[in-house]
Amino acid sequence: MSYHQILFGAAGVGVVAVVIFSLCRILFNVFSHPLALIPGPTIAAASNLWLIWRTFTLRKCETLHECLAKYGPVVRIAPDKILISSQKDIKTIYGIGTKCLKSEFYPQWGLNGASNIFSTTDPKDHSVRRSITARTFSKKSVMQFMPELVKHAQALAERLESLSKPSGNSYPTVEFVKLARYLALDMLGSSVLSEDFGLLKRGIEHPFVHDLDSAALVIPTRATVHSWLWAILKRLPIPQWQHHLGGERRLAHYAANTVEAAFSEAAQGKTEGLALVSSYANYEAPDGGRLSTERIVGEVAAVYFAGTDTTSITLSLMVYEIACRPDVQRRLRDEIIEKAGSGSSGLRYDTLENECAYLNAVISEGLRLYGAIPSHLERVVPAGGITLSTGHQVPAGSVVGVQAYSLHRDPAVFPNPDAFDPNRWFHATPEMRKSLSPWGFGSRICMGMHLAYVEFRLALAVLFGNFEVSFPASFDHNDMRMRNFWFVFPQGGKLDVVVKPLSAEVRGDFHIEA
Repeated sequence: MSYHQILFGAAGVGVVAVVIFSLCRILFNVFSHPLALIPGPTIAAASNLWLIWRTFTLRKCETLHECLAKYGPVVRIAPDKILISSQKDIKTIYGIGTKCLKSEFYPQWGLNGASNIFSTTDPKDHSVRRSITARTFSKKSVMQFMPELVKHAQALAERLESLSKPSGNSYPTVEFVKLARYLALDMLGSSVLSEDFGLLKRGIEHPFVHDLDSAALVIPTRATVHSWLWAILKRLPIPQWQHHLGGERRLAHYAANTVEAAFSEAAQGKTEGLALVSSYANYEAPDGGRLSTERIVGEVAAVYFAGTDTTSITLSLMVYEIACRPDVQRRLRDEIIEKAGSGSSGLRYDTLENECAYLNAVISEGLRLYGAIPSHLERVVPAGGITLSTGHQVPAGSVVGVQAYSLHRDPAVFPNPDAFDPNRWFHATPEMRKSLSPWGFGSRICMGMHLAYVEFRLALAVLFGNFEVSFPASFDHNDMRMRNFWFVFPQGGKLDVVVKPLSAEVRGDFHIEA
């Protein structure tokens, strides 16, 4: 027998062995796995590939929601993964002090190799990071940035005014998603880096805007696919793909310059900075140690990544729904202008928060339908397993999660759940308020929620207090169908609207004061 015959024979045996092993694994997963009795699609029980495929078709949330409707409140969505739709189990899985820790999905979200408050799976490490970050993102701290945040909202109104000058009897089209992103970055600049980017003022993109796009493509991909596949993907010699892979590095490089400046100020005795970068630069551990530049850069870059497209896309989808409903737009405008006219020095933020009931109902409804991260948040079952409220015994090592997308569309809690109906919040039940969870659950709840609420209230107030928003004749509503690849986004990637300034008689002396 020749050498080549031996080689090909061995290769053939190897292929057969791999096929037999794979078939045995599939049969075990479907029929003998500890989770085999939990209902769900057979193909999902057989392999992780089904869930990965649904992720890359950008319909994971909808698909899993359909599974819950078909199979019940506990569904097997992968060989070792379970999706749960039950308020009663949230405390067990996500509550403070839970032993269900984040899965291995999360460390892949460390930017440029540096872990951050989102990617860390160690509860003690997260606690330290959270204690530092809370100084900036607590509600009290966010209020201290209000003069800057109001200034950015006013810059949005000024930019819209300049872009909406009519040509004859027609008004130009404005791409709102881009402006919402500028607003998010400007507000993060003030609160995270103590820096005024002035993107809305100048209408010019910061270089890292496109790097955020790259990171939003690369990081979820890396976190979703198998490690061996990622090792292949990241070596593909495609120039555009390699450029995207460098987005994290470029974000980190920009953040590093700002962090070094903050360290310099700290060394000179400046310890009063409120921005996140100052909080990290001035942090001193109980043993007197300081945080490294790399760690702070990772944290700051992560905040930019997590805090830009989340709020800007959710805001844009809210604006889309309001533009679709003239009755909603009219009622929202009437409330805002009425409240502005009742004050002696313009409309203040505390009025928006505490007295504009319809505005806040619109925001709640927008968050219900378009929360930025609606899919399940994975947690690993600890030693000893857990018992769900449904009676299911879940063994240690299994991955469990609750999907906000489904909680927000439960018809028993939200009648006519697919409709955008702000009025439902005027007779909200305790179950509705409890089910609204766009920020996550437990101790890992999004720390940027207070800043996001400020952004939503200010942006909607300046937009609908100054303009009438409608669609161009060529508008295709299919482009606004929500897709999800970890973050949500409109199918067409943009929102083209016609923004017509209100007459002086309608608008009056509308303006916002800090």
